[in-house]
Amino acid sequence: MSWLLPCLLLCVSLIAPPAATAQTMDISAGVRTYASLSGATVTMTGKSGLRLTARVRRERAGVTLIPKGATTLDGLGLPAAAAAVVPLGVPVAEGDFDVLPYVLTTPVEDSPTRGAFMRLRAVLQ
Repeated sequence: MSWLLPCLLLCVSLIAPPAATAQTMDISAGVRTYASLSGATVTMTGKSGLRLTARVRRERAGVTLIPKGATTLDGLGLPAAAAAVVPLGVPVAEGDFDVLPYVLTTPVEDSPTRGAFMRLRAVLQ
């Protein structure tokens, strides 16, 4: 019986997936631009960000996706709403789909309304 526990631990360690590694960066009192944040952990000291993740078909001929964001609901209709959202990393392939992550550039705490709104607009060409 004393051999059972070590055997079970060995079995679990062989079955368990390896821990993923990620780069870590701290952002405080500044703005940093990166081409990709895939597999990264981002800490924005004292700030809360709004993220949008969309899973869309990779083949979407004739459709343009436009992420938009604003600190007010009415602001989503303004031209500046498209510039207020940036991609967070690169698209991740999932079969016939891509997962597209976006983040609003204005932290919730810096919003005059203490709120934030995002949408992904699909425009048919």
